[in-house]
Amino acid sequence: MRIASRPGVIGRIAKFHLLSSYGCDVGSGAQVGPGILLPHPNGIVIGMGVVIEARTHIYQGVTLGANSRGEYPVIESDVKLYPGAMVTGRVRVGAGARIGAGAFVYDDVAPGVTVRGPRSDASGTV
Repeated sequence: MRIASRPGVIGRIAKFHLLSSYGCDVGSGAQVGPGILLPHPNGIVIGMGVVIEARTHIYQGVTLGANSRGEYPVIESDVKLYPGAMVTGRVRVGAGARIGAGAFVYDDVAPGVTVRGPRSDASGTV
């Protein structure tokens, strides 16, 4: 996946493989840290300006993308993004946070907090 986020021929080949095999779209220029886990990579969209730090788990149908001003999220280390979660805009998701299935996140999430969807209510620290 880290290769798919790089510009150039190799990045385009890796991106084509992810997209055609799994429907997983990683924008060139996305910064992806080590240890990313995609247990079910179908339908994942990662925009070109997204920063994902180490050991993040991303489940099916997750969208990490820009807002109307072209601002992208930063996902810190050890975050879990569950199925159907959407994180858009200039948002920072703190280390160890969990974003629940179907949550729509458009504000910062503190480290260790669990956000439940679809209204994105923070339920407290982990």
